[in-house]
Amino acid sequence: MNKNKIVMALGLSVSVSLLGCGGGSSSSSGGSSSSSYSVTAIDGYLQNAQVWLDLNKNFIWDTGEPKATTGAGGKATLDVTGIDNPESYPIVVKAIKGKTVDEDTGNTIATDYVMSAPAGEQDITPLSTMVHVLLERDTNLSKEDAVQTVATQLGITSDEVLGDYIEDNDVEAAFGAKTLVSSGVLPETPEELASEADEETTTTSTFLTEAQTVNSETKDHIETEKSALGEGEELNLNDKVGTFDPETGEVTFEEDSDGDGVANSQDWAPNNSEEWLDSDGDSIGDNADTDDDNDGTLDTDDDFPFNPNETKDTDEDGIGNNADTDDDNDGTLDTDDAFPLDPEETLDTDKDGVGNNADTDDDNDGALDGDDAFPLNPEETTDTDKDGIGNNADTDDDNDGILDVDDSNPTVPDLNPIEQVIQFMQNNSMFYALWADHEYNDATGTESVEIYVEKFTLANNIGTVTEAYQMLPDGRKVADEPDANDEDDIVLGPDGWQTFNDTYAIAINSDAVSVYPEEVPSLTNTAYGYVKDLSGLNMAEHSGELGDYVDADAVFPEGAEGGIVKLTADVDQYFLWFKPWFWRASGNTSDDGHNATNLTEIQVAPADISQTGDDVHTAKGISIGMHVGVQFVTDGTTRFMTLDWWNESTQAPGTVTINGTGTWSQVVVNGVTIIRYSVPDSVVEAWGDVWDNDSQQLILSVYGGIVHSGDYLLAGQSEDDDEGYLLNETAKEALLGAVNLPGWCPITEVASGATLADFQAQIADCQLPVMDPEGAVLYRVNSSGETRVQAYAANNEALRFKNGTPSTKYWMVNQEGTLEFGDDAQNIWDYKRAIMDVDEDGILSMATFDPETGEISLGLYQEVDPSQPFTYCETSNSDWDDVNEVPTTFFSFDTYADALKGCVDDTAYRAAKFTSTFIGEQLVMKDEDGTLTFLANKTGTFVSTDENIQFTWTEHDAENGIIALSYSFVDDNQVTQNNTTYMGFAYSNGIQFNVKGFTVSTEWNGNTFDSQGEIWDGLFIHPESEQALIDYGFIEAPTP
Repeated sequence: MNKNKIVMALGLSVSVSLLGCGGGSSSSSGGSSSSSYSVTAIDGYLQNAQVWLDLNKNFIWDTGEPKATTGAGGKATLDVTGIDNPESYPIVVKAIKGKTVDEDTGNTIATDYVMSAPAGEQDITPLSTMVHVLLERDTNLSKEDAVQTVATQLGITSDEVLGDYIEDNDVEAAFGAKTLVSSGVLPETPEELASEADEETTTTSTFLTEAQTVNSETKDHIETEKSALGEGEELNLNDKVGTFDPETGEVTFEEDSDGDGVANSQDWAPNNSEEWLDSDGDSIGDNADTDDDNDGTLDTDDDFPFNPNETKDTDEDGIGNNADTDDDNDGTLDTDDAFPLDPEETLDTDKDGVGNNADTDDDNDGALDGDDAFPLNPEETTDTDKDGIGNNADTDDDNDGILDVDDSNPTVPDLNPIEQVIQFMQNNSMFYALWADHEYNDATGTESVEIYVEKFTLANNIGTVTEAYQMLPDGRKVADEPDANDEDDIVLGPDGWQTFNDTYAIAINSDAVSVYPEEVPSLTNTAYGYVKDLSGLNMAEHSGELGDYVDADAVFPEGAEGGIVKLTADVDQYFLWFKPWFWRASGNTSDDGHNATNLTEIQVAPADISQTGDDVHTAKGISIGMHVGVQFVTDGTTRFMTLDWWNESTQAPGTVTINGTGTWSQVVVNGVTIIRYSVPDSVVEAWGDVWDNDSQQLILSVYGGIVHSGDYLLAGQSEDDDEGYLLNETAKEALLGAVNLPGWCPITEVASGATLADFQAQIADCQLPVMDPEGAVLYRVNSSGETRVQAYAANNEALRFKNGTPSTKYWMVNQEGTLEFGDDAQNIWDYKRAIMDVDEDGILSMATFDPETGEISLGLYQEVDPSQPFTYCETSNSDWDDVNEVPTTFFSFDTYADALKGCVDDTAYRAAKFTSTFIGEQLVMKDEDGTLTFLANKTGTFVSTDENIQFTWTEHDAENGIIALSYSFVDDNQVTQNNTTYMGFAYSNGIQFNVKGFTVSTEWNGNTFDSQGEIWDGLFIHPESEQALIDYGFIEAPTP
């Protein structure tokens, strides 16, 4: 609120003038050098009212503001020592029901009310209150105009408005003031008065509006009384009391028979001038009653004599202790405060009755707080290694890696921590880093966890990654090969953004350890940490981020050891991880995408920022998580928001919620422009599980023409909660064995000699899916490229296809939930358990026990549907002339090989290989033209309705699964022609085989390897397979 500086300046000049005239001793009521300031509270003169100098002009008493209680004649003297010109500040009076006495009646007042006077006025009355509020609400209004406004309303002169109307015997002004009180229009609390005076809080002042009505009616009443006077009669206005009905706006002047200032209609005892109210309904008027609210506390001892629910207000904040949650106003809730009525104390740790602030030994352990590393813990006093764990609880007081029980001097470290890490690396030469990658699936709202292992080998004091793999839930190890072209891994190097393979080296430099990306050696981090003997320690508590995913009760075995390290960046480091989604708010959502191309187009003008409740499609910004994002405002602020794209209750697009704000800046580093910003903790907390970033320090920059998102770490910073563990072989194996994730069941493969009990023991504690294979057709390709299919029919019957050749078998799921498969119930070949779904293409991992050899193995099976149309590899096929039965386009063998490889690479599963192993003793396959029979002696036949061709075959390319058939035939001209046909499997489901072929012939361009020939493909199946599938219900018989 803007105060009237002219009025304040005039007030100051008046004070100076008074001083110049000789006024202003140390006990006077005014002047800049006064130490006291006298004021008068008037309705009638008010005794026992609170009065204060309002230094900050907020109408509310604040600590430090001079305050006093009025006495006889309504007088009070404020101590204004140290306050220059107290007349420059307003005065506020609080009249208290049941305590404040109106000397006109000699009784306490009937209701609370608050009055004030503008700066420079020392008489505080209902009329000065009106003037003050008028001035506060209109800073352009002069004091004279405000006074005249009130005078006009009441029909009195302006000289009668301010000042002591009782002393001056201004009867009409006094009646007008008393009527404002009796009508109840004065604010009851300082807060209410402050609101009435603030034009920004209230559009119109209820107080001023109602007071104007009362004043107008008061003026009319006075005129009526004056007109009725006889000659020589004096005006007497004391026999009537004005009342006001705020609902109707009606002002009534009623009889006051007993002259106590309360109208008869509102007077409990209208004929008793000593009483007008009985608050507790006990038939004793409040003035005579010593306990007005009947709460058992005498009014003289009761801070709230009219509130039966309260008696005390310790901190004098106007809220009784029963309702007040902080009775002593020390900032600690009573429920948490050992001394709820003492603002100097909140805690008493040792419960000795002496608060911690006064107590010199808070925990009463005999060590003074100044000498106690744990002043609030009676069990601890010393922390030698300053790790936050007291020596009594700490098993390694000096943190030198040697347990106290084995340390001859447990409070003096033998090696500094990083020297321990160096020694650990040198002693082991090979060590391991294990880590977990948890990904949040936006589509399903679920989290998946992947476990990775990196093996470091130390040579010449540099440890490099010599093996990296992902540990799958079934125990398989999948090589995690670094990809130098992986755009997910982009780092800011000396010459700008560059991809790197995310592989780090660990180097020992004298007495320090440095960690850096192998491809960006300038991006160094200094490691610090220590070595720990992990033997017997809980794995969950001593394995870093992997601790969230291991058995809570597992402990490390004897011999387990680890180097615990954390990294501090030596230089500023910037990384880009992905292309963020850009919401353009263009009105067409198809414009959105991973398509922002510069850092200017993503910015929003202040006039276009989103607000909570805005339509979700109007929000322009960058996504940084599932339905959450950030706006970059051109004024340098960030706005973090949640977007409800679809409101289920309204079945319409939802709205935006602003979760918090921050700032962003733009910098140029190594020639590239970067936007830097941080996500506040409060926003991360609001987003909950949707927040899936490791760092809250984020960046945006353009790479490859598209805006990318990433994070950064400045020199000297360490990533929070990014502690790494370098483990020896013993610790690594134990930790992998303790992983406890849904579906986690690592199988240890055994080449031979295992028993069924061994197999069952491996899966005993696993949470595996229930096996119910009936109707399923499972296809497997083994490591040599042979195919196996097991088709589970009803009644425990099954079909087995070995390299496409069918036979009937038996299956059942036993009481342990294990699938048995064999010739019959007495001749079981295999025991199987499904371990995990490998991917969404129907591939699953199964563990198998072979009772004949004692082998335990893992295999991948693909679920197939033989009733569905089969895939053909038609890539680069030659065109064919049906009339002349010759190809019209010819290609080389290399083109054929590329086409075959392209189709094989396109399959979601391991491809079968056409080799001598696949053929075995005999292989029979037919297509629409005839039947091929391959024999182990490298001969074979092709038989059709009109041909019977003998051929020989060889393995042309065993690695890629290509065989070569050679044969001769006599053409229509009775000329013998020589052909060679190369065949390989493009696609297969273990029952049907799409063969990709290449044929060269002397009939065309020659029968040599480098001749141009025909590329073709065909679908082959064993002659008995289709009928077997029909008989067992896996496919329907073709329509005749």
